[in-house]
Amino acid sequence: MIKINLLPAEIAAEQRRKSRQKWCSLAVLLLAALLLGIFGKLDCLAQQTAAEIAGIQKQRAFVERDIEQYEPLSELQKSLDVKKNLLTIAMGAEFGWRETLAELGGQIPASVRLTNLELVFDGASGTLTLHGLADSHSAAADWAGVLEAVPNISGVRINFSSLEQGADGELVRFKLEAEVFTGELPQPAGRSEE
Repeated sequence: MIKINLLPAEIAAEQRRKSRQKWCSLAVLLLAALLLGIFGKLDCLAQQTAAEIAGIQKQRAFVERDIEQYEPLSELQKSLDVKKNLLTIAMGAEFGWRETLAELGGQIPASVRLTNLELVFDGASGTLTLHGLADSHSAAADWAGVLEAVPNISGVRINFSSLEQGADGELVRFKLEAEVFTGELPQPAGRSEE
């Protein structure tokens, strides 16, 4: 079948123009609807974000109030931590009294008798003072040499010795001093290990 257009060219052109205008209007309407939808979604997201920010600001206000309430507690905690640190420094390291005295007792020869023992410890080091009687000066000196090998004892020296007459014959009364410490030997002041 053959179609013949009996409409004049102006009317056909007008119909094509109206058809194009209708399609353009429809495309503009669709584009406007799409943009309206996008702007609506963005506005909704902006409102949600604003609501979340408001919620976070309220939480922050509550937290800041709590911080203000607990500020004195945190100051007390800091003060307590400083005092604990000072106490730890003041107490120093724990000294092995039992082990040192047991080792000391195991080193006393039969020719030496102790009459007094004084042990002063300040947290890092201290002084051991021993008073006693020995059969001879050499017995007291030999025992002082043996004490140098005892762990945590160093710098053993005899400060006093005198010959006395006793019920058992002549005895040497002595006073021996030594340094006691925990851990490694203390370094002399002004020197450092390299």
